[in-house]
Amino acid sequence: MQVIPVLDLLDGHAVRAMRGERSRYRPIQSSLCATSDPVEVARALVAATGSNVLYVADLGAILSLGDHAEVLSAICTALGRDAFLWLDAGFINFASVSAFVRRVSDRFCSDNRACLWYRVLA
Repeated sequence: MQVIPVLDLLDGHAVRAMRGERSRYRPIQSSLCATSDPVEVARALVAATGSNVLYVADLGAILSLGDHAEVLSAICTALGRDAFLWLDAGFINFASVSAFVRRVSDRFCSDNRACLWYRVLA
């Protein structure tokens, strides 16, 4: 069995979900990490579970408040090339996925190899 940790992003923070009541989401407080910084929380979750997969819900993108492309890029860099992000960013069709990938691909790529290390959940 593989445990896949989950990271919810909102307003630049890793947040704690409250039964889907997004107005109640607050920056996470956890014994795994002393901060709500998404990169540090991602590192802690992957270290604690031993997983090379991290599910990320970009609530900013889902709520049309702005995506966390820079944060996602930093998480990819921090976790390394063997890690995969499963991204839920509220994509409604292939065109929205394609537009996102075109817009952010340079942030995820440092050479000519395939380097978009996340999977997009549509």
